[in-house]
Amino acid sequence: DELREIVAELIAAYSEPDLQRKIRNVYEKQRKAQTSGAQEDYMAELREVLWPCQTDIAEAYGLPGTTEGLQRIQNAVQRAITEGDVEIRCLADEALMLLGMAPLQNIIQEVKAEDFLNCIYTAAGDSSGIEIEEFLLNL
Repeated sequence: DELREIVAELIAAYSEPDLQRKIRNVYEKQRKAQTSGAQEDYMAELREVLWPCQTDIAEAYGLPGTTEGLQRIQNAVQRAITEGDVEIRCLADEALMLLGMAPLQNIIQEVKAEDFLNCIYTAAGDSSGIEIEEFLLNL
């Protein structure tokens, strides 16, 4: 699956020793700034460090090497996780940890039951105004 390949390539890129050193430097600057009370956007610096490898990978898979291309990858990963793809979830967690970030929260548990049911109702294509309860009785 192409999405798995993309995330695996991101993991490989994030694992490169030179990139790991740059990531650690960003976090070290952030730590020092926090102790001195400075307020700077270190996420912007982290994005700048990651930009070349991320855009190269996006372009290699026919996506634009832009914020839009990266957003499309992120959306595809989030969609796969929401749909219950455990392998993509594990790969995404590994990528995040290589970036010094916490693993994903359980996105599936964060979905409200009412929202989930509304999605099912909408996907069923019946917009006749049937109440949710009536819809569920017909399942």
